[in-house]
Amino acid sequence: MTGGRITVDDQAVIRALQRLRARVGDLRPALEDMGEYLLRAHDQRFDRQRAPDGSPWAPLSPRYRKRKAKARPRAGILEREGHLRRLAWQVAGEDLLLGTATVYGATHQLGQEKRGQIYFF
Repeated sequence: MTGGRITVDDQAVIRALQRLRARVGDLRPALEDMGEYLLRAHDQRFDRQRAPDGSPWAPLSPRYRKRKAKARPRAGILEREGHLRRLAWQVAGEDLLLGTATVYGATHQLGQEKRGQIYFF
């Protein structure tokens, strides 16, 4: 995976994982289930064109919408070739990593720095 990394530090989640580890020992099966759930949730959000918080994605600019309609008339927002829709997860120790192998995936999440400014797409 390339690009950025988002780390969530939520003490309630950490405590819940510690309790789970104490009960079952190996967290890997639970993390694998979480990875699969996140893939399904991501796919549903793509279908609905919604952010994780439920807000709609920003519409395409009129100029790009016109250009895209010629190349991929049925493609939704963020779906020209379908690369951003394809996420993968992996468990590394007690960490669940979720992301895309697409280089520009981080740009869509974090923006792109150019000449000291950040541009969001």
